[in-house]
Amino acid sequence: MFVFRRKSSGNKYTFISIIIIIAALYVLRLTSPQKETAYPDIIHYNDLGYKYVETVRSSPFMYTRKRPVCEEGYIVLARRGVSIAEEAYIYGGRMKYRRYKVIEE
Repeated sequence: MFVFRRKSSGNKYTFISIIIIIAALYVLRLTSPQKETAYPDIIHYNDLGYKYVETVRSSPFMYTRKRPVCEEGYIVLARRGVSIAEEAYIYGGRMKYRRYKVIEE
């Protein structure tokens, strides 16, 4: 009788999805730091001095951004539940955060 021809566009959608994934990976590679940068050992934020203690690896959801930036030009982050008057963090790339403690004078 009648033969219905089904239009199959699954191959086209698969090809578009693969192109989108490759483009996303390319953009991610461009935005991630490519080389090691020199971070300061002491930063100043809100009239407080902070000294570098260690580099920690953790989830980005644990930190909030503080404004304005520190005097050295880095974006200062605070850990949720911990006061900025105790410690501050700077993002170092690839889910690594540089931890700074307040210098007590």
